[in-house]
Amino acid sequence: MGALLRRAGRAGAHQWRRWTRASGRLPRPARPGGIPPGLNRILPSAGQGYWLNPGARFYSPAMIESVLRLGLAGDLLAGWQLFQIMEDTWPRLNKNLLELKRAVVGLDREVIPAGLPGRPPTAKAQERAGLVTELLFDLRPVPGADENDFGGTVFDLLDAWAKGVSVVEIDWEARSRPVRGPVLAPRATRWVHPQHYGWTAAHGALELRLPAGASGVRGPSGEFQPFPPDKFLVAVCKSRSGLATAGALLRPLAFWWAAANLSAEWLLNFAQVFGMPIRWATYDPHNPSLLPILEDMLAQLGNSGWAAFPAGTQLELKEAARVGSDNPQAYVQTLADRLCDILILGQTLTTDVPASGSRALGHIHKNVRDEAIEAAGRWVDDVINRQWIPALLRVNYGDASEAPTVMSAARRPEDAVALAQRDQLLLREGVRLPRAWFYRRHDIPEPGPMEPVVEAPAGRAPAATLPDDSASLTP
Repeated sequence: MGALLRRAGRAGAHQWRRWTRASGRLPRPARPGGIPPGLNRILPSAGQGYWLNPGARFYSPAMIESVLRLGLAGDLLAGWQLFQIMEDTWPRLNKNLLELKRAVVGLDREVIPAGLPGRPPTAKAQERAGLVTELLFDLRPVPGADENDFGGTVFDLLDAWAKGVSVVEIDWEARSRPVRGPVLAPRATRWVHPQHYGWTAAHGALELRLPAGASGVRGPSGEFQPFPPDKFLVAVCKSRSGLATAGALLRPLAFWWAAANLSAEWLLNFAQVFGMPIRWATYDPHNPSLLPILEDMLAQLGNSGWAAFPAGTQLELKEAARVGSDNPQAYVQTLADRLCDILILGQTLTTDVPASGSRALGHIHKNVRDEAIEAAGRWVDDVINRQWIPALLRVNYGDASEAPTVMSAARRPEDAVALAQRDQLLLREGVRLPRAWFYRRHDIPEPGPMEPVVEAPAGRAPAATLPDDSASLTP
């Protein structure tokens, strides 16, 4: 079945290229959307998978251990359901993951043409880089549908940063451009529920499992088969060496989630009586009918602050023991939150403000957080460069040679002065700098040919001349 899917994808792409070369325009669509058969939508919406997730009460500590062991055997669905309920019921975990994902989505990205170091890129490499730049960041999801643009795709891929695996399906469409002619472009992506894939022992790899009624391909439902080419982005992220099924970042937090959340009923009951005085009443043992009356009165005393006892009853209020200024349940929750901060962001100071601290310490903690964000950004870049960009080139050119790469970088406005001083020194030493890169580096829009500009004051020569027709900055 896997070979059939791969042949269908290659045949569809070859047919598309033959059509466009022969006619020079978009062919008459053989299917809705006008795309080759191998690139049509395959999987249905994933909404039903959410409705069937078990609740938090299902996960006892013994059950959590069983789920983590199932992950070692390749059952990704059980582990994903556990991690999903952890995000739903642990605000600190949700906040840390959301902070990381939003920061990675907001990184600056640049498409770099293929080329050897020290040599300019070829015309072919520049053309392919231009196509990737034009199509990769111009996704067009349907408003109101559960579809992603480029930022949403990065957001969904980062689900693997915490849970180990994430898969998104690419929806393609035919576009006609005035200059370059017809192309196949990624229209949107959609997150794939883990019920549609899993690890197979036979091949030791992640494979697709078709649901009943899947469109676009034919095959028995419920059986594993290789992912069809150029249709899916498969993101696998390991937080440690060993099996990929045991590399999810959230696995060490499962126990602390159970300690802080699944014991909520015990913790709440304990919180109601912690620090309250013990109510002690004695009664005549020869009159046992007084016992239920006293029990009701003692309960009413705790809830309402008053009670009425039969004559002859002796009541004592014994002070409860108080050890320290904190209580056990608060300490467990605080410790779990701190461990969550350390594991996801690498530090705690950007989340919690301690009683004492220094600006230098805060700067160190921020650097650690930025390193975690940059590492996640480089990982997403690798997924895009190894899977999405080659797929985009194959469906349009038939091969993925001289493929450009996407590189992300974080903006650091606090270093703007240092960057300007460094560039000024390089220009004075005669180092040639690309003009477009120079303006992007300093976040300055490049002026047009007839646009008025602000120049250096009269009598003060600028450090470098910027001719409009020059491709570099020269002193």
